[in-house]
Amino acid sequence: TCFLHESVAEDFVARPKPYLNRRLLTRFRDGDRSVFLFPQEQAPRNAGAGLEMFVLEYCQETFDFESSLAHQILNAIIPVYIAAHTGFNVKRCLHETELSVGHIQESGGNPFLFEVDPQDPFSLSEAGHGPRGVYGVSRDSLIADQATGIAKSLLFCQAPKFQLVLQEQALVRHALEGFTDVEIARAMNVSRDRVKQIWQRIYAHLEDIVPELFSSVASPVEGVKRGGEKRRVSVAYLRSHPEELRPRVLRRI
Repeated sequence: TCFLHESVAEDFVARPKPYLNRRLLTRFRDGDRSVFLFPQEQAPRNAGAGLEMFVLEYCQETFDFESSLAHQILNAIIPVYIAAHTGFNVKRCLHETELSVGHIQESGGNPFLFEVDPQDPFSLSEAGHGPRGVYGVSRDSLIADQATGIAKSLLFCQAPKFQLVLQEQALVRHALEGFTDVEIARAMNVSRDRVKQIWQRIYAHLEDIVPELFSSVASPVEGVKRGGEKRRVSVAYLRSHPEELRPRVLRRI
């Protein structure tokens, strides 16, 4: 998936042409970096009206749901798919695909919106030019229709509680990957002392917003580093609250 500029999404809906995914990927391959929204561009939309999400591609070995394999594939993919998008403020999700496999989108809560025409010869259908459709759902339609399924999970957004600034978010993401403070300093191109300062700022802010967060962290005793335990508690909490680590331009006082 990707996040698009709102003008691109609106133009696609108003004047649809087939294979938007291929056209976007081709432009990006050819050096057009303006095709997709990068984190710093996602931030203002994520903190405001929301993001335009587009599914670039979805492939699986079989779409024959008489086969148990098709169900096994979806059961493996769906939780990962939802987790990857949790915390993003998604305004609308669009997916262009073959009408012959559109039932997968509809079963996930993405209704058929319109057919895309004209066709071109690059198609997955046996005929080589099978009809394509656009499926999707917006937060407004979700509320109106009380939709369920994957779409509902994607469009539900929990606002961040802590409003971590971008540098703090970057540090925590590295920590979630298992980086040591030395490795974090190298990755962020800052000194180790600076990393410690950022950690202290994070601890102070988290404790200010959720005073009980560090209640399990004992007072310093000989041989025990309280900072290391605070780091563990902070990382564990933020790992389970991905909305805190999505790009936003919100700034706390």
